[in-house]
Amino acid sequence: MTTTLFLLLSLAPHVTALHPQDALEEARSLRREGRYSEALQRTADISDGAQRAFERLEVHYFAGDLGGALREALAGLGVSPTDRLLLWRAARLAIDLLATERAVLLAERLRLEILTAEDLLPQDREAWVREAGDLAREAADLQRTDLERGNALLRARVAVMVIGLSVLLAACWLSRSPRSG
Repeated sequence: MTTTLFLLLSLAPHVTALHPQDALEEARSLRREGRYSEALQRTADISDGAQRAFERLEVHYFAGDLGGALREALAGLGVSPTDRLLLWRAARLAIDLLATERAVLLAERLRLEILTAEDLLPQDREAWVREAGDLAREAADLQRTDLERGNALLRARVAVMVIGLSVLLAACWLSRSPRSG
């Protein structure tokens, strides 16, 4: 009996690896406890690529690593390009990180995915359309801000050049004018 118990206990880590749902729940539990490193390690046993990526991005997010969370979301989209939760989270993270081009692209991908999704109930589709619209507007606002910032920077550079050229011309003019002594 003791040998059987010992054998079962020694196989326990391998048995849990066979139950991806257990790995997901354990990773979530570790994340909720703030044990982020352990949670990340546990995600390796989650067999579903999209679920693994989503849980890994959640671990990074709650640990305060938004860049890492976005990288995990993008990796997950490489495995499951139409996963709405990954698209939503990736777009939100890109907006929060001011990654304008990526935010616009991801928000648009989410919008298109929702429009073509056949598995959504009408009330769910309505909520997703609203959320995708909000993300698209935020991404567009970010893009507009980037453009305005670029234009303001260009105007500032031109103003500095004009002022510099004016000072140079004034200095040249003053150096050529006769001085009274």
